[in-house]
Amino acid sequence: MADANRLIGKIEYMKKIIIRLSIITLVGVIALLAILELPHAGRSTSHGIVAKMELPDLTREADEILIGKVIKKINTFRETGVDGQEMVYTRWLIEPTKKLKGQGQQPIIVRVMGGRYGLTIVEAEDAPSFSVGEKVLVFLSPLPDTTNEYWIRGEFQGKFKIDKSSDNVETAIQQESEKMIILNDLEKEIKADIDENKVKI
Repeated sequence: MADANRLIGKIEYMKKIIIRLSIITLVGVIALLAILELPHAGRSTSHGIVAKMELPDLTREADEILIGKVIKKINTFRETGVDGQEMVYTRWLIEPTKKLKGQGQQPIIVRVMGGRYGLTIVEAEDAPSFSVGEKVLVFLSPLPDTTNEYWIRGEFQGKFKIDKSSDNVETAIQQESEKMIILNDLEKEIKADIDENKVKI
């Protein structure tokens, strides 16, 4: 009986040691994260000046134009620019369902300004926004020194959200301007612009 009590006592003592060590480790990790992230803490708004682009401009300058579905948010990352300012970027995975310009049907990665990384929050006013499951039409160009990674031409102007109207007709809505056009008509306009400018598909 005494041996059993001693064993129980040892087990209880070991439990207390483990709990204390866990607390110390947790506090250490939190302190380390605070030390690493506090210099970056803050919320900022990026005010870019975006040149106005009409549909023919977007069509001409984009390397690829596609309709697709936003599959997932891949990640966010923080980068310090040449001006010393920190910027946060978010990567989204889009699966094409139809290509209007460009080749291939493989999923692509779209990088946009803004998002949250650690304690750094950046709200980019003119950047396009995405949500998982959203159907979109986007005007894209490849990012230099990347593989299968693109940026949106004209920022918010180069992204249309596709939705169905009350009469079950697919419409494309441009972010911010909220310009709405029937998707089929928009596709025809894009094709006409491509044909007119003799842009290679």
